[in-house]
Amino acid sequence: MGSGVDPAGIALGDESVTLRVDGSPVDSGVGADVLGNPLAALTWLADAVDGLAAGALVTTGSLTEPFPVDAGETVTASFASLGDVTLRVE
Repeated sequence: MGSGVDPAGIALGDESVTLRVDGSPVDSGVGADVLGNPLAALTWLADAVDGLAAGALVTTGSLTEPFPVDAGETVTASFASLGDVTLRVE
């Protein structure tokens, strides 16, 4: 775990991410790719289902396209404000 990040300091529509597999870039995107802003997607969903239950977990969409990953590969997502997260596929 890295140091904490104040979510109020992140402009979600501007947040960018680059995905790499074994160090090679495979895709990138920005928050604006999700209905202009991930919060817009959340608002749309809450309105469409007449509200959300307290504590509900919601994903607002992906900033990138899905891609295949094979066993033995390492995937890293590098976020501009949030830092990196790495996954090794076994």
